[in-house]
Amino acid sequence: MSNSIYLIHGYLANSESHWFPWLKKELEKNNKQLLAETLTNADNPEYHVWKQDISSLLSSLKVGDSVVSHSLGCISTLDFFHNYNGPKLGKLILVSGFKDKLEAFPDLDNFINKCQIDLEKTKQNFEQIIVFVSSNDVIVDPILTKELAKQLSAELIIENNAGHFLESDGYTKFDSLLKLI
Repeated sequence: MSNSIYLIHGYLANSESHWFPWLKKELEKNNKQLLAETLTNADNPEYHVWKQDISSLLSSLKVGDSVVSHSLGCISTLDFFHNYNGPKLGKLILVSGFKDKLEAFPDLDNFINKCQIDLEKTKQNFEQIIVFVSSNDVIVDPILTKELAKQLSAELIIENNAGHFLESDGYTKFDSLLKLI
């Protein structure tokens, strides 16, 4: 069983944003490794480029590995698992996930439209799926995140007043997520 956890960040972020560096340090204390790379041009993401970046990052998945994704990283991760035929993985943790267009960011419609998602297949690839939603997320409507959790038969965890789980929302730590890894 592997101890690796892979992180896929979202739009306007990088592997050192928000609570990601804190999570890496906390996991290292428990002899676990967080593998995260900054996806190309996160300020203006291109579907095919991100698909390549994520495929490269997740190319060494082993039995029991887990994947944590945030925001646009969630739909990008779901897109990756559309064609996945590797070993059974541990946990998939989606933070402010969605699979539909975002009213707040119509510039991302083209990216989102290109994503291919098979939620039934994704469910079969993981032992457990957990979805975090914030009660006051103004970037990803909480309804979209809750619907995704329902369609994935995922455990839904509601964080009150967490915004979009960004550093600007006070999220430089994420204890409730760490407890689940």
